[in-house]
Amino acid sequence: MVELHKSGKPRKDILREYDLTPSTFDKWVKQYNQSGSFKEKDNLTPEEKELRE
Repeated sequence: MVELHKSGKPRKDILREYDLTPSTFDKWVKQYNQSGSFKEKDNLTPEEKELRE
């Protein structure tokens, strides 16, 4: 779905077609842009990483 968005498909169409909430979709796009991964462990802030250690 993120790739569809990157290729130019409008956000509103993706949300409607896949029955997604805006916050979920936005989180996925943010994670992909930050780390290229959707895994939570790959998207932790430095503070969160420190707390886990």
